Order: sequence, then C-alpha cells, then structure tokens
Amino acid sequence: MIPDAATLKTYTADLRVLIVEDDRALLEESAALFRLLCKEVLTAENGQEGLARFEQEGPFDIVITDIYMPRMDGIELTRALRAQNPEQKIVVVSAHEESAYLIELINLGADAFVLKPVEIERLMDGVHKIARALHNERAVAEFNATLQQRVEEEFTKRRESESLLIQQSKMAAIGEMLGAITHQWRQPLTALSVILQEIEEESQNPELSRDQIREDSQAGLEQIAFMNQTVEDFKQLLKPDRQRQLFDVREATWAVVRLLSKLLASHNIHVDLDESTPIEPVRGHPSAFRQAILNLLSNAKDAIIARRQKEGTPQEGQIAIRFAQSGDRLTLSIEDNGGGIAADTVPQIFEPYFSTKGAEGTGIGLFIVKTIIVNTLQGSIEVQNAPKGARFVITLQT
Repeated sequence: MIPDAATLKTYTADLRVLIVEDDRALLEESAALFRLLCKEVLTAENGQEGLARFEQEGPFDIVITDIYMPRMDGIELTRALRAQNPEQKIVVVSAHEESAYLIELINLGADAFVLKPVEIERLMDGVHKIARALHNERAVAEFNATLQQRVEEEFTKRRESESLLIQQSKMAAIGEMLGAITHQWRQPLTALSVILQEIEEESQNPELSRDQIREDSQAGLEQIAFMNQTVEDFKQLLKPDRQRQLFDVREATWAVVRLLSKLLASHNIHVDLDESTPIEPVRGHPSAFRQAILNLLSNAKDAIIARRQKEGTPQEGQIAIRFAQSGDRLTLSIEDNGGGIAADTVPQIFEPYFSTKGAEGTGIGLFIVKTIIVNTLQGSIEVQNAPKGARFVITLQT
C-alpha cells in the first residue's frame, strides 16, 4: 500500500533520481511526478545518455530505466551501473513481451520491476520500498557513526575522570607520605640533636680523644643518610614514569615499606616482607606500582586500627607480603589481620566512591589500585578474605 504524499516525501525528499526512458511523454510525466517528491530528478532518453549522466552527474540514489531503448538497452545499462556501483538501486520498467529479459535482470540484481503500460501507483510503490530501505540504511549508518562518536566521547570522559581520580589519590598519597616522613624523621632528628650536644661537650673536654668525636660524627652522618634515603624514597614514589621499564617488584614494594615503617610501628603494626623467593623483573611503570602498594598498605593499616577500635583490644597488627613466580606470572599478595571484608561488599570493593570506612573514606583508593594494576601494568588484582583479615592478590606478567 502506497502511503500518502506527505509520508512518502519523508523518505524521498533527499533523493537524487535518474530516469532513463525513450518514450518522451512517459519520461516527462514521470519526471514531473518525481520532482514533486524528490530533491533532484535528471532524465535521459536512451541508455548511452543515461550512463553518461550517471558518470558525470552522479551519484544517484535511484535509477529508473526502461529495458528496450536505442543505442544501449536497459540490460546493458544495468550491467554498466552495477559494474561501477554494486549497491546502486535500480528500478526496471518493462513491457509484457520483454519478460524474457527479466531473468537476466534478476541475475544483475535489479531492485524492482514495473510492467508497461506503467501504472503510476505501481511505480511509486516500488520507489517507496527502495526509498524506505535507503532511509533505514542511512539511519543505521548515522546511528553507527554517532554511536562511535559517543563511545569515543564517553571513553575520553572516563579517561579524564580516571586521571582526575588518580591525581586525587596521588595528593592523598602525598599527605600519607608527609605523615610517614614525620614519623621517620622524629627519631633520627632526636638522635642527631643528642649527638650534636655530645660533640659540643666533647670538644670542650681535652681529656676525650678525637676518635670519640669522630665516632659521634659518623653516627650523626648515618642519621642524616637515613633521613636522606627517606626523601629519596618519597621522590621515587611521586616521580612519573614516562616510559615502561624493567623494575624489581620486591625492591619497589620494600621502598614503600621503608617509607611507612615508622608510621606503622607507631601503630604497633609489623610488616613481614618475603625477601627470599626468587622473582623476575616486571616491565611497567614502577612509580605507579609503588602508589598502588602504598594504597594497599594504607588500607591495611586503617583496617587494623578500625578492628582494634571496634573490639577494644590492643592486638599487634600484622601485614604479610609474599611473592610467587610461576612461569612468566608473578604473584604478590598483601594480607592483614584487620578483620576482613563483609562478604556482601566484596564485589563492590574496587568500585569508585565505594568505601567501607563510612564518612572517613573517599572510596577512590582501591579503585585507583585496580586502575593502576589493570590499565597501567596490564595485570590483575583480586581480593579474598583470609583467616584474620583481607588478602589482596596482584598478578603481573614478567
């Protein structure tokens, strides 16, 4: 059933149509009708002229052609059009006695047939079906194009969001590190103060040997070296890695443990780091890896402190760090005795802005850990409940 003219025009308004017909009266009548519905209509009186207009003034959305015409018939024209554009939409107008040609036209892929004498309704019905198909194809193509654009925009937004979260996490890490440095430096600063006082007193006592002063000076230099190492560890933690490089996962982990050692000790938390299992180096970004380890150790510290407050017991905190090498896969596990994670929250633990710490948590720490391990280091991370707390397991390619 042919729709009304307004509905039909929604499908045909943007179409360019070429009509090839040697019957001038039929050609003019058809062209006049199509010009009411289509964007542009061109005409030709034989196949040769039609092919020339197609080549010089195309592309056309629909070509309507008669079969029997001088110079070049509709079959030859259809064959030539198909050779240039296999997807060209073609409507063939034929007389009853020309039905012998239909099989060849079907093989050539004509899209619609209209018998002579031409009934305008039949011709418009064939054009309507083709126009609707073209409309749908273009709608799908446009949707796919905009879908790709939307996907790219969403991907860009997500990367920007992740970048912002990583930056927020890094700022939080700086705060954590400043607290760690405070604890790291408090004891050596006190020791250095005592040593300087002793040197001053010794310099005024002629009975003391220069060896004693030299010994105290050496002790002072050792304290300064320790403090300098703390600063170097801090710098390495925040130093961006522009290139992927081979690095020792154990040494990178140990650097973070060194930074946190005094802070953890002040909370009666002991770290047991596996120093003997042979492991292979990993290619990636050591600074990003250290940030992930810092977040995991800070998370373990908070869990242990929270458990103490909840149970009201001063038990010693324990964090165990273990390594394992299996083929080209290195596994690192960090296990604490902070009481574990509620089973119903385990699936959400790595989601952004999800926190088990209530108002005190930002919900980005573990999300950043997963982002670094999965996206930056191309590894994997999972969480399990251990007998006394949580166990985070990182797997990396070596």
